[in-house]
Amino acid sequence: MLMGRLFTVSLIGVLLLHSCTVSLALSSSNFTDLSALLAFKSEIKIDPNNILGSNWTETENFCNWVGVSCSRRRQRVTALSLRNMGLQGTISPHVGNLSFLVKFDLYNNSFHGHLIPEIGHLRRLVVLNMHRNLMEGAIPTSLHQCQKLEGIDLHANNLTAGNIPLYISNCSQLKYIQLPLNQFSGPVPTSLGQLEHLQELDLEINQLTSQSDSLELSFLTSLTRCRSLEKLYISGNPLNGLLPVSIGNLSSSLQDFVAYSCQIKGPIPKEIGSLRNLNQLDLSENNMTGSIPSTIKGMKSLQSLSSLNLSHNSFWGPIPESFRELITLDYMDLSHNNISGSIPKSMVALSHLQYLNLSFNNLSGEIPSEGPFANFTAASFVENEALCGLPIFQGAFKSFEAECKVLARVRHRNLVRVISSCSNPELRAVVLQYMPNGSLEKWLYSHNYCLNLFQRVSIMVDVALALEYLHHGQSEPVVHCDLKPSNVLLDDDMVAHVGDFGIAKILVEKKSTTQTKTLGTLGYIAPEYGLEGRVSTRGDIYSYGIMLLEMLTRKKPTDDMFVGEFYVVAAQDHLLEIMELGLECSKEFPEERIDIKDVVVKLNKIKVQIIATHLE
Repeated sequence: MLMGRLFTVSLIGVLLLHSCTVSLALSSSNFTDLSALLAFKSEIKIDPNNILGSNWTETENFCNWVGVSCSRRRQRVTALSLRNMGLQGTISPHVGNLSFLVKFDLYNNSFHGHLIPEIGHLRRLVVLNMHRNLMEGAIPTSLHQCQKLEGIDLHANNLTAGNIPLYISNCSQLKYIQLPLNQFSGPVPTSLGQLEHLQELDLEINQLTSQSDSLELSFLTSLTRCRSLEKLYISGNPLNGLLPVSIGNLSSSLQDFVAYSCQIKGPIPKEIGSLRNLNQLDLSENNMTGSIPSTIKGMKSLQSLSSLNLSHNSFWGPIPESFRELITLDYMDLSHNNISGSIPKSMVALSHLQYLNLSFNNLSGEIPSEGPFANFTAASFVENEALCGLPIFQGAFKSFEAECKVLARVRHRNLVRVISSCSNPELRAVVLQYMPNGSLEKWLYSHNYCLNLFQRVSIMVDVALALEYLHHGQSEPVVHCDLKPSNVLLDDDMVAHVGDFGIAKILVEKKSTTQTKTLGTLGYIAPEYGLEGRVSTRGDIYSYGIMLLEMLTRKKPTDDMFVGEFYVVAAQDHLLEIMELGLECSKEFPEERIDIKDVVVKLNKIKVQIIATHLE
């Protein structure tokens, strides 16, 4: 009996000891996570809404902190998600101690410095999202240790250290890779074809090339092994090669193939017709040649295609009759080619077609008037001298014609993208990309919204880049003529897009000015524009300068504070520099105003200085 009691007591003692040991172990693990989070917080130098300062305190369980998620049983950090908070700083290497971390998401902040090699310690990591930050340098070699990684998004940073690393292909579970808007260079690695689960690959707007030992874009051949691939974006890279015949062997699940402005040469392989689920095909702004009938013969198979853009190439020959098979097509742009012959009457059967651009070709014959053609305007057919039956605009619709003409020829990430257009005798309308954050004017003057200095400068950099493209990015400059905050729209990521080209003017080659009787908005129009109707790119610079001053003062240019002489008094260095730049842009005489290219350089420099100042 005594032995039984001793055994029971001993067993209870062992269980208590085990319980205490487990408790100590859990406490030790939790302390590691707490220390890592506090170290992460200490590297954040700017928290504009003081969210971490007020919420990330040791008096509160860290599992209840904003942006932190924990596992139920062990109370270990499984997710760190701090999206859209305007945070500025570097990433602490102690993040590597969050050994249960599954999701690390810092989308749309201003973190800078290098991606820490300690990320490789996060063996459970599934999602890494650094989209729209200021990260630089290389992708750390340790990343290949994250064998559970399914998604990596480094979109819109400043990663500049050479090639896309081969070891990224060792993360065999990757489903999406997003690396656009960085400075990666060298050939696209063919090893990406080893990622059998890959669904989306976005490499847009880098400095990537094709393999030096091949005339073809051989990496496309390697991607045929990715049988789950749905979206492929490679635009804005100097790839300089031919599309391989193997393009027809890409995944049968492929929905988007977007490869504009890639220096792609030669014809479109007829095998592309094998991509039966293709929804969007964009090969615009390349150096492609050949007749469309000889390069796309499988179009009957592409009955899910809704968007086709082959503009700004050197395709020749007639529009193929087989286009009548594209029954789901709602967007077609074949402009700026050498296409000849008549417009197939069978295309009237394309009942879903909402946008059509056949301008700047050598088409002849009569424009069909039935089906979707009843809604298209003259902007869809301009510069085809032998075409007849061109839709005639009434006087009240001239601004619509001007807008269509401009939108038909421009494309830039900081311009509002046109989706489609429609027309009838009573109405002309352009359907534009939806901008969920509304206009810049709303953000400047509503009490419910607020922009910090960094955001304001970033927006004005975006607007300057749009103007630089309009003024210098094509053979005939485009003058917006009505630049103001209400015509600047903001997307989900607070990226600015310039819109409303209703009174825009295209300056013909070798002509720097033109005349107009259509005026812009009082307060923003340049003196020579308002008094003489003289339009030039320098008028847009004036309007831009007024906007810069308005961004700082939150006062409209018609406000009484701007009456009489305007003096710049002592202010914070950055504010003073921006104000002086605004005054340089808005000088009275056009020839004294600064060029938009110089504005971009100066404003980018100020943007970098703002970040550096806050880090001191």
